[in-house]
Amino acid sequence: MALARSAFSLLQQFFIIKWGILARFFVFGLLIGLGLFVLLFYWSELIALAVGHPVAYDQQPWYLHWVKQGLVLLPWLMVLVLGLFDLYRRNISRSLGFAGGHFLVYVALFFYVFAWPTLRDYFNQQAFNPAIWQANAPFNVDEPPKRQMMVRDLLKNHLHLGISRQEVEILLGKPVAGKKVDGVDYIYLLGPERGFSGIDFEWLGLKFTHDKLQEVKIFTD
Repeated sequence: MALARSAFSLLQQFFIIKWGILARFFVFGLLIGLGLFVLLFYWSELIALAVGHPVAYDQQPWYLHWVKQGLVLLPWLMVLVLGLFDLYRRNISRSLGFAGGHFLVYVALFFYVFAWPTLRDYFNQQAFNPAIWQANAPFNVDEPPKRQMMVRDLLKNHLHLGISRQEVEILLGKPVAGKKVDGVDYIYLLGPERGFSGIDFEWLGLKFTHDKLQEVKIFTD
């Protein structure tokens, strides 16, 4: 915050900044960014609605690809034009506000894609419950799977190295049958891989030595 104030103070030494104009163009840039995001997100659906049938992305007319690229670049061309106009008048309120509002959309999208899955996982942690774990309810796309929500507490407070194979089965139930993974003896499905790029599944793997738990790991396949 202090750095931002220092930057604005430095800008005000060379340029005029009118906060009312800056705020209006900030909102304008934000609305343009949100509108373009919705438009591009539903691009294929809108094309299908326009022509009356679904059209694969690689089968869309060439000019639609250029239109789409133009829509992506349009806000930054607007920033450039506003910036040149503002520099001429030494009043950067318009370009600064518009760029800030539009950039906020990118910041929000970055947060949602990369930071939100981690935060959601952290705030959805639950105490381990053997009955819920062994019930292994179907995955709900609206919330993390129950096993993923409990696995942190399981590893920290319940699944200690050295416990017997029988004690593990009392806690977790029988492992997944028919699936072999090198380096582990028991595996339990946790749920879909967490994170933005998750396309696999997460598993809990256990290795025993002389029927005593020797190693615990979480892996994806």
